[in-house]
Amino acid sequence: LNYNHIANARSHYQTKKRLLEIECQQTQIEKEHLATKYGLITSPGPFSILQWDQHIQSPQDIYHSMGGKARTLLNATFNILNNGGKKAFIEHWKTIEKPSSWSRLLNPIRHCQSFMFSDVLKISMLMSFILRRFLNSNHIKKEISSTKQTKQLCILWAVEAKVLKLAFSTTMTESTYKELQDSLRKEHEMLIQISFIDS
Repeated sequence: LNYNHIANARSHYQTKKRLLEIECQQTQIEKEHLATKYGLITSPGPFSILQWDQHIQSPQDIYHSMGGKARTLLNATFNILNNGGKKAFIEHWKTIEKPSSWSRLLNPIRHCQSFMFSDVLKISMLMSFILRRFLNSNHIKKEISSTKQTKQLCILWAVEAKVLKLAFSTTMTESTYKELQDSLRKEHEMLIQISFIDS
């Protein structure tokens, strides 16, 4: 994380300058030697005609964005549980039926930050079922305890599981896409309503 953004802020300009230097070489061997030295290719790839405008576009990766969102929601959920709630969660986590193809997952409360996104997404699929089995206002920290919010949290995790299912569908029809948009909108509204999520 010691990347010097100031020194490398003009990397696109520097790359263009080096490509021009490569192009100005007399022989093909000199071009290839210089390209190897700079770690660049001598001829543009098939997608080089596409241009990226950093002011109106941002790279998006559904796997990492959904996994990051799910991990944040997991952490927020675990942060609102009191010690009794965490203990009850672990008891139900150990006994809930999991697909036999899944590898054994460690305690999600203690090890959530070390989980790969695939593990986070698996846990997300089970959260609604686990919470519905035990969660009540006695399992939530007193300063944020509310029966209504407890029920909303269970519903939120059901919506999250649906969003993940739709986002990672093998086929995406227009109706599936619309359903995903509606589910994301519903999840967004619920996150705003559940005021203790950031606590």
